[in-house]
Amino acid sequence: MSNLIQTAKARNEANKAYKTAVSAEMRSLKPMDPEEFWETLACLASNLKAGKTSVDSAMHNFMCNAVYQSYGTCPPCFDELSKHFAWELACRFLRKYEEVKATLSKKMHDMKGLDRGDDGYGDLMDSLPLAGRDIVDAIMSDDIANYKQLEKALGEVHEKHSLKKFILDGENYITMKLEEALVKAYLSVVRDIDDEGYSEERRSDPHVVLVTTTSKQGYTLFGMQVNVRGPFQDRYEAEAFAKQEDGACTVVKLFGGTVLK
Repeated sequence: MSNLIQTAKARNEANKAYKTAVSAEMRSLKPMDPEEFWETLACLASNLKAGKTSVDSAMHNFMCNAVYQSYGTCPPCFDELSKHFAWELACRFLRKYEEVKATLSKKMHDMKGLDRGDDGYGDLMDSLPLAGRDIVDAIMSDDIANYKQLEKALGEVHEKHSLKKFILDGENYITMKLEEALVKAYLSVVRDIDDEGYSEERRSDPHVVLVTTTSKQGYTLFGMQVNVRGPFQDRYEAEAFAKQEDGACTVVKLFGGTVLK
């Protein structure tokens, strides 16, 4: 019994340290690009439609789609990624989801007809990004300016899939469940690699950054100049560099010494 107690305590401490490490890694990653985000969101929403499965099961299925690529249709931006990089991209998806959620929450705080307490408002904001890009953009541009318009828009787009009721009335904990799924998924992902393997994997995915600047003398333009920066170990390292540059940047993958967009 003494050994069991000590082992249980050690496991609790290890779980706490693991969750802390995963959370720190997630927060170090930048949010997913908008185009990739909305494509990926459609995949997540498809797992939640028609109320055929629980949120926990839907998140597991989403991990199978995006990270393991072992079930259903893989979102396009995850195609050909290793499990480890796919997991990182899924974390960036979560970061973007949280960003969209926060933007909507700030925008809709005083929406006419949206009469909810703090908990109900928080539940709505947590699920509303699932409505999709068109509805979110309409809210941000004031094309949807009150709750009746929101109900109508959700009904027109999602009624047949039952997402309208899911979004408006559910206590779904989307961000929490997605983060829990990512925490669990990495335990499976890491079985396939060790520290040395991870380094080799990163070196096998080289990217460069094309920095485009305008060549000019005085007020006369002489054309465009393209400089190549890198190589970087992977797309995410290249993107981090591109964010710091003043010129227009394009991140491209190297394949056999050839720059492929």
